[in-house]
Amino acid sequence: MDIKYKFVDLIGSSYRNGPIRFLPDNFSLLCANGNRLKYFDLKRNTSFTSEVQLKCNIIAFDINSTGTHAIVGDERYFVAIGTQGKVFIFSVADISANQFVPLALLNRFIHSENNINAIGWSFDGSLIAVAGNRIVKIFKTVPDSSKNLGGFTFGERASVVGVWFFNENNEFLSVDKSGICSIFELEDNSEKLIFERKIRKCLTSLIGVTTHLGLLSTSVNKQKKLLATGFSNGTFCIFDIPGLSLLQNFSIGDKQINSINFNSRGDWLAIGCGKGMDAQLIVWEWQSESHILKQQSHSQTITAIAYSPDGSILATGAEDGKIINSGGHRIGFAFKTTNPRRLNMDPPNGVLDPKEAINIAISCDAFDPAAEATNNDRVTVEWTNTPEGAAKQFRREWFQGDGMVKLWNCATSFCTVTFTEHETGVTDICFTQNGKAVLSSSLEGSIRAHDLKRYRNFRTLVAPKQTQLHLLCADFSGDIVAAASRDLFEIYSFETSEVLDVLTGHSNLINGLTYYENTLCTVSLDKTMKIWNIVDGGNCLETVNLLNEGLDVKYSPNGSLLAVLCYDSNINLFNTLNTSQIGIIETKLDIDAGRQRIDKVKKTTSEKNKTFTCIAFSPNGQLLLAGGQSNIFCLYSVADRIKVRSFKLSSNFSLDGVNLDINYRKMTEFGNLDLFDLTDSDEEETNPKKKIRLPGTKHTDLSERAVRPTISMSKIAFSPNGLDFALACTEGVCIYSLTKPRRFDPLQLESNVTPKEILNSTINGEHVNALSLALRLNDREIVERTIEAIPVEQCKKCFFV
Repeated sequence: MDIKYKFVDLIGSSYRNGPIRFLPDNFSLLCANGNRLKYFDLKRNTSFTSEVQLKCNIIAFDINSTGTHAIVGDERYFVAIGTQGKVFIFSVADISANQFVPLALLNRFIHSENNINAIGWSFDGSLIAVAGNRIVKIFKTVPDSSKNLGGFTFGERASVVGVWFFNENNEFLSVDKSGICSIFELEDNSEKLIFERKIRKCLTSLIGVTTHLGLLSTSVNKQKKLLATGFSNGTFCIFDIPGLSLLQNFSIGDKQINSINFNSRGDWLAIGCGKGMDAQLIVWEWQSESHILKQQSHSQTITAIAYSPDGSILATGAEDGKIINSGGHRIGFAFKTTNPRRLNMDPPNGVLDPKEAINIAISCDAFDPAAEATNNDRVTVEWTNTPEGAAKQFRREWFQGDGMVKLWNCATSFCTVTFTEHETGVTDICFTQNGKAVLSSSLEGSIRAHDLKRYRNFRTLVAPKQTQLHLLCADFSGDIVAAASRDLFEIYSFETSEVLDVLTGHSNLINGLTYYENTLCTVSLDKTMKIWNIVDGGNCLETVNLLNEGLDVKYSPNGSLLAVLCYDSNINLFNTLNTSQIGIIETKLDIDAGRQRIDKVKKTTSEKNKTFTCIAFSPNGQLLLAGGQSNIFCLYSVADRIKVRSFKLSSNFSLDGVNLDINYRKMTEFGNLDLFDLTDSDEEETNPKKKIRLPGTKHTDLSERAVRPTISMSKIAFSPNGLDFALACTEGVCIYSLTKPRRFDPLQLESNVTPKEILNSTINGEHVNALSLALRLNDREIVERTIEAIPVEQCKKCFFV
């Protein structure tokens, strides 16, 4: 029983609010994903997330010229770090310079403003430009008395977004948030360094925008002399420098572009747009005007996860959606009336806001024929004050569903397809046994089956009455599907899409649903567990009274055990033959939930209301994984009834509930300082908060006040091979594995590259061949064993061959 699971990846969120940087090889990309760095290999079509995590969300990083290290503002031999109006210059350790300190403080400057927005280095590293809100200063990196350069100051109209030295003559470029781009040229002078402004243009006017438009991100390719800018309305532009002629202008939607970056060749452009969980990552080849990569995260909480039977696909469901606009052109006429019969026409294709009057939208031939109409069309109308009520602007929108189901490739961690047919949030997901279809339930009261070969919704199961489905499971053969609403559940025939039976018996909300062969087991908040026989008319075979409310229930893979998680955090184990309780796993003391910033009570008191909410058996049935309203999740031995290992989900203190207790140094007579917005900025990146929820809402954010998202887990799933398991949490879907994913080079793999052949070569003394085969196999233990078996006298032959 191996329990050495390690974090290997974070999927479900490809990009989140941070910077994006290309590596020097032109095909690799690094982006910030919360408090971790996510790596994309665009050549091999793979990605993974760094195991190393910071204490807070990453807001700035850079990569050195060789691509081997990443740090904040790194360039060649010096590192510049700007914070709180100060810039510190460090020299990187160099063996030839006899420097043994990793970073040695070389110089520091004080800027006149508190915020440091951008830092730019000259080609030789002798000059550094520091940009604040509206002031740009240029300093000498190393103090030198040969030239009088205490600091040059340039003023801009708005907050500076980027500063760049774009050639060896130290020509300097700055761009501010209002779109003003200024280019300065260095004058030749042996006594002083003098910069003169040569060009000053407004980039927003070059793209034909007259309204106020915020410029949020910039990138410069020094080899091709290109400038890329990203705006708040989703538009990005490419200019040549120093002429600032517009080369390309595109829009990726209405999401603001937070980060943009050229690769070293200047042909690919990485774009990070959106905020929070609603962010997406795009790699754009601007010359051919095509996408190289496009990955979008779930915009709301991930509520369901499931592995395919072969373990190659991970399905996720969430309560999110997106709207695609048809454009701003007029596509029809609209009228406003309280009596539609007066119009003497066919039934309307759109009804809007029927509170006081019914707005009727009539389509016409001006409608775009290339856009396919769906059942979820929306019409946006701006009314004028004319007596006829004619529309000033008439736009049609295709709403692609409130609930999304995404399929992720476990080998590459890329999203392969997104299903958007659900009109409300997705609540549960399961695969058929043959792995050819994935089923998903939603709050709209329907179950949709999607074909994994053609990627289409080929079957829909609808509840007989309008209800909200929140649990879903299917039998081994895939012929019977069970879905639970509130205190009842329906049995469907997957082949005919008919409702076979509606079973009732619980008096409160059903929280757990599990299937094994012909037996279905449910647990509810009414403190009962019921076992049903689906084949014999859906009879309730037995009812077991629980001591507390049931939160989740799972059958063991062989069907011999039944695990029930209750509100007191105890996991009750039952024998399925006689439904007798054979043991209890106590988990209350293992939760160790952190104290939130808004908690008025002590940590020990708040822990009484925290519990694990979901459990999952390992494929061999020996381990049981439990997680819930805590930053801690635990692995238990079923046979010994003890905890064998505990995991810490995240160390990101930007989330609430990660810290075990509040910082009492921030407690004042007015309350906790963490609950106050101490800045006037509307978008404070160092304080990533979500809007507080209105009373009665669970996931929507509609208020102006803000709180930090709370760390928690909603679903747990083991892969069929038992080597991996996934957890749906606040940050996304965390993947833990016994072995890190192997990335083979298929050009070097041959039939003789096997562990047996490596062992035979080692025994026969062919250490060079054994080491070559071990490196091609890329197994760490085999490589270590092969190297340790090499005699000392043959080390030079093996490693310098």
